[in-house]
Amino acid sequence: MKTGETFIIQLYEKLPLFFKKCFMKILHNNLYDSQFALIPKIRSFPFVGQNFGIDNKRILVFAHNIYCKPGQYKIEREKSINKLHYANAITDYLFSNENWTYTFRNFIKASIKLKTNYSTKSSIETLHQIENFINKIAYTNYINDILESEKANNIKISPALIVESSSINIEILKTLKTTHVVCWGKQVFDYILSCTDIEILNKSANFNSLAKLKNKNGFAFAKIKLFDQEIYLLRIFHPSMPGFSPYNNDTQNILDWFYTL
Repeated sequence: MKTGETFIIQLYEKLPLFFKKCFMKILHNNLYDSQFALIPKIRSFPFVGQNFGIDNKRILVFAHNIYCKPGQYKIEREKSINKLHYANAITDYLFSNENWTYTFRNFIKASIKLKTNYSTKSSIETLHQIENFINKIAYTNYINDILESEKANNIKISPALIVESSSINIEILKTLKTTHVVCWGKQVFDYILSCTDIEILNKSANFNSLAKLKNKNGFAFAKIKLFDQEIYLLRIFHPSMPGFSPYNNDTQNILDWFYTL
């Protein structure tokens, strides 16, 4: 490492936590917002990183849904009137070490191959890894609405909302000219594959034959075609579940392979 770089790192490490958080403010790229606004019935715009599309890779990450308990539902509903509410909250998702950020942070750890937890007190190298990754991707929830539920699991979603969300997400895929999609869980993977505009070109859970990697439960791959655009899909074990294992080599290697396709 060069002397100048060492000095900058040492200086950064001495900064108070408040200033570190200011340095790590992740900004949504509003380049696509005018196009998102034209999508019928869209309630929430995806977060799009500042370097989305770099290296000709346009990676979209689909979580499943956002839910809140009945007592918080009205408040959260009012916040989300702003369609950029969740896109503008991405820094909180990255660095707030709370129950509601656990799943997103697990995904980040696995995606950049960390072996320990991170925070704003992490090394500048780690913080730059996080910043570089998040700025290359787009992120949203497949179910394009807030769901009211006492529990995070087994949330009832109406078939009509799934169909409506699928229609919205097809338009998002087209707008972003997506090349790669990461699906959090089997449901999201199956939602996409069942869309009428999707042609399945290849589908496999055998990562040994795909890339000489170890197979892992809950992970699968597909190559699809949306009109003239070919898209790679990766199904991962939902990052909230123990089976995902963010520090596991097999989890990290599959994600790393996918991002380099």
